[in-house]
Amino acid sequence: RLYCPTETACRNLAAEGITKGVMTSGDIMLDVAMHFGDLARNNSNIMNRLELRPNSFVLSTIHRAENTDVPERITEIFEALAFISRDVPVVLPLHPRTRKIAAQLGLIDYLTNLILVEPLPFWDMLVLQQQAQTIITDSGGLQKEAYFNKKPCVTIRDETEWVETLEDGWNRLVVAEKAAIIQAYQAAVPPVAPQKPNYGTGSTAKFIIDDLLGAF
Repeated sequence: RLYCPTETACRNLAAEGITKGVMTSGDIMLDVAMHFGDLARNNSNIMNRLELRPNSFVLSTIHRAENTDVPERITEIFEALAFISRDVPVVLPLHPRTRKIAAQLGLIDYLTNLILVEPLPFWDMLVLQQQAQTIITDSGGLQKEAYFNKKPCVTIRDETEWVETLEDGWNRLVVAEKAAIIQAYQAAVPPVAPQKPNYGTGSTAKFIIDDLLGAF
């Protein structure tokens, strides 16, 4: 059995000549997001601690070496976040490497208007994802979690593994340039088109278990 999270993944396998036992199961990560998302609301007070209102702030994470280790790129990203923070609060859990590089490059002043926090526990990050207006990130996982939580996302990377998130403007892939990031953010603000069930419906685990029990 080869369980694929999306139709795209099935087509990729077919293009390599792999078709036996291949089926679209949906994404187990959606199951996790739905299950723990409900629990997070009862286990986190992050919104009160940061004095945030639902759908009235931007959540951002920046940590990939391709951005943090290139001075021009990280400078453009911080300038964009600083610009956006003039109109809406920007919450930035700051990765230790990102913080160190920002200090080395003298970029801390760009972050003075942002809500800087230490890397957050699981529950807190889930709640912030659920409650954010928009997410700006270079994370592989967070861009997909934004999609699961029906939050517009701006992904600062050269490519994305999760091409389905790009449909209908839910995720916008941009280069690390201030103007491009700001433009993508402004275009990403809701409303956006209804999502398609590209990653299933949150019943992937049951589908796989039922299939395995039926096969053996």
